[in-house]
Amino acid sequence: ASERPQTSWGRELSESLQRFPYNEIVEDDRRLLHWLETMRSVGLVYITGAPAMPGGLHDLVARISFIRETNFGGIFDVEAVAGAISNAYTANWLPLHLDLPTREYQPGYQFLHCLSNAAQGGGSIYGDGFFMAEQLRKSDPEAFAILSTVPIQHRFHDEGCDYVFDRPLIVLNSAGDVVEIRCNVSLMTGFNVPAAETRPVYMAYRKFIALTQEPANQCEVMMTAGDIACMDNRRVLHGRRAFEPGTGRRHLQGAYVEHEEVVSRIRTLRRTIRTD
Repeated sequence: ASERPQTSWGRELSESLQRFPYNEIVEDDRRLLHWLETMRSVGLVYITGAPAMPGGLHDLVARISFIRETNFGGIFDVEAVAGAISNAYTANWLPLHLDLPTREYQPGYQFLHCLSNAAQGGGSIYGDGFFMAEQLRKSDPEAFAILSTVPIQHRFHDEGCDYVFDRPLIVLNSAGDVVEIRCNVSLMTGFNVPAAETRPVYMAYRKFIALTQEPANQCEVMMTAGDIACMDNRRVLHGRRAFEPGTGRRHLQGAYVEHEEVVSRIRTLRRTIRTD
């Protein structure tokens, strides 16, 4: 099976986003395979009709393999709290980003399960990082060359941990294909380059960030209770509009699963379905 994505997208995905009923995925291996293959190809799909109960991601992830635990835990809550250690735990606007570029192995897939979304605002936003990288390659080859070769540092630290990792924002394979994006403005600490190279490096960075803010590159979805957003966390940037916490509760739960677990499950399902 090809490791390369089959489908690039921008704003138009807002209208054509594929949605899979939860019950079909947990009960039918053929629907499970179709969901996993689509998620791998497009990078973003939704599941609908999941039980809006805390911990509900356990049953979904069990259909694939197991959850990747991080310093945030296995299944983690995403809601506004006082004294938040991450912008995700506020009601603020969240710009498009990928999770945990501070890690040597940035989590492969992320699932965000909506338990309630009664607050005013808070629309979810997504962007295809591979598509935006290719836009930059065409419009400004020099900026693309900088962002695919100069390591960028991201850091997350609190009382219990201190994670730092350096890797280019655009990661290429030996054939020059984009295979990973590492972009999180809130966690970015800088580029380790000589002073004379600082200006072009930061100008290249600003050009990529500008692409993430372009409405034509943003797919927007309003989550409802029982929805699960399923995204490739090395490709698809995600964020949200600000919301008014006093107008109702907005509570999501998240979990990560590695790329290799999804690929392994696709292969084993293809084998068993072929021999049925």
